[in-house]
Amino acid sequence: MFISPKIKVIGESKEERFYCTVCQYPLLTAEDFECDRDYECCHECYLQFAESRRDAWKNGWRPKKSVVNSYISIRRKLYKQSSKEK
Repeated sequence: MFISPKIKVIGESKEERFYCTVCQYPLLTAEDFECDRDYECCHECYLQFAESRRDAWKNGWRPKKSVVNSYISIRRKLYKQSSKEK
């Protein structure tokens, strides 16, 4: 069987991000990629930071690094806790 090593790019953009520019978590879901396309962040960061500040976000506002670090810490704790419950 022959598999072509060529990659066909569909659409105008040839570059795609695979990590959130805010929290650095990987983009996993269709919602993550949609939010990344529209707001340059994952769905979780969109809900946490961008949704209530859409206009400011589109104009370049971003949360302070200390706020993001606190959010990441809480998010990690939630993931650890939920994985222990399984």
